[in-house]
Amino acid sequence: MYNPDFIVPLVLVGILCLLHIFFTNRKNKSDTRQHQQEQDALNIQISAQEETFQKISAEIHDNISLTLSLSRLYLNDIDPFDTNEVTSKINLSVSLIRKAIEDLNHLSKSLSSDAVEKFGLVKALEEQVNDIRRAGLFCINYNVQGIPRRLPAADEITLFRIVQESLNNIIRHAFANTVHIEVEFGEEDVALSIRDDGAGFNIANEFQKCGSGLGNMRKRARLLNGKLSIHSSQFKGTHINITVPLTDKLPINAYRNTGD
Repeated sequence: MYNPDFIVPLVLVGILCLLHIFFTNRKNKSDTRQHQQEQDALNIQISAQEETFQKISAEIHDNISLTLSLSRLYLNDIDPFDTNEVTSKINLSVSLIRKAIEDLNHLSKSLSSDAVEKFGLVKALEEQVNDIRRAGLFCINYNVQGIPRRLPAADEITLFRIVQESLNNIIRHAFANTVHIEVEFGEEDVALSIRDDGAGFNIANEFQKCGSGLGNMRKRARLLNGKLSIHSSQFKGTHINITVPLTDKLPINAYRNTGD
């Protein structure tokens, strides 16, 4: 016969062992999941950095390098015995060099996050919109709904880069006449919308392309635990919307103290 005094402690020990195994496994799964999330975030950041390097390389190669090469050709082709030609070609070269410097300054400004960190997402987007208006590329409207508030700097920079990527795609591919940008601050999230009336595209095909701008947007949205939706069809424009939870929002009055 079994001794009850022996069985009860044995059962308790068994239960405790099972509980220990259960909680240990759960902790291990949690640690693994957290490690995977950290790895995903790191991969997204590396991808964003690589995208930036590619943008710098392309801009220097396709634009600034060509401008400086033209300037060099003018200078090499000068006839030193023709005073008028010397003056004319030197002036042309100086103009090209100035343009190259302006392009470098513009590239530096577009890549810098100083304005976002100092003034916040809302004002940085306003300045970006004003730059496009001055260039006269297309009609662009900018609207802010709700009560603006500061987000963590890294989140604001990531959202700003998403808008820049969208505008870059519109400038290069969409041939749009009108663009609408809207930022809406809610109680628990912030929604950002970019719409254009341009050429549109096949979404599935674009996502399959290596280094796709849309893929970069999706990665950045994941980095913010946000939701990204893209609607587009040929000749009917594109609508990009991202919603990000305000899990670490700053006080509503943060904008009033910015830049003072």
